[in-house]
Amino acid sequence: MPFIREIGGLKVGFLSYTYGTNAFLNRCYLKRHERFMVNLTQKQELSCLLSRYWFHHPDTLFAKMYGQAGKLLLPRQFALPVYERRERRRSIRRKMIKDINSCRAAGAELIICLTHMGGQYNQEASEESKALGNFLIDHGVNAVIGHHEHVVHGSDFTKLNDNQIVTYSLGNFIGEAGVIKEPFDRRGEYSILLNLYVSRVGQEARIERCSFSITKAVLSGSAGAGQAVKVELLYDLINAAPEPRRRAKLIADNAAIVRKFLSLPESDAAEIPLQLEYDIT
Repeated sequence: MPFIREIGGLKVGFLSYTYGTNAFLNRCYLKRHERFMVNLTQKQELSCLLSRYWFHHPDTLFAKMYGQAGKLLLPRQFALPVYERRERRRSIRRKMIKDINSCRAAGAELIICLTHMGGQYNQEASEESKALGNFLIDHGVNAVIGHHEHVVHGSDFTKLNDNQIVTYSLGNFIGEAGVIKEPFDRRGEYSILLNLYVSRVGQEARIERCSFSITKAVLSGSAGAGQAVKVELLYDLINAAPEPRRRAKLIADNAAIVRKFLSLPESDAAEIPLQLEYDIT
């Protein structure tokens, strides 16, 4: 059954999909009768048994020959990390369309789709992520909310007037990357809190506006007593920063994240004001 909740008098349907289950690492592939447990956007990674053998036995003669052949015949596919490869199956896309239609038939006035897609720590959304976002929007989803990349990516709010938006990655929210482990150069410690404001206009449920705030993962506690990673609003951290260089660095990061999320060029000379919440209208 579709997952639908009434929010502010509007019926909102929620869908969720993932590109895979890390089966290529844990070797735990879903059996046919188990596939209902996970909504996939494609076949599980390394669904081809030959590719699976090649990945787990890279030093064998067969694996070396198979890898060379793959790089010659499918250079783009074999150059990608396993979790970014395309393992498409048309029946899965047909099921996604069926899920969207089932949501509407069950009374959903707005549909929000959460998508675990893309790679890890890439600077920009992949073409595959953009294609998936467009596919879902074209088939009736109102908001595609992407994650998995562990860093903030750009978004597409150009269709907000048409009641549709796409975000490709909201970041990690909480994690050690950028705080106490690599990568330290991708701003992996920053994330986006996205707000959708919905209302009824006449007989139609609409995304009236969007806004967002920026968070930062930081260390808390003293080194002797043990430390933990916690999440703070970047706005609060900047206002509380007493050291000028620290404050300047946080302000620069704030501007960079705003530009990244809104898909503004880094060369944009317009000053980004410091705000707790940024409106998108």
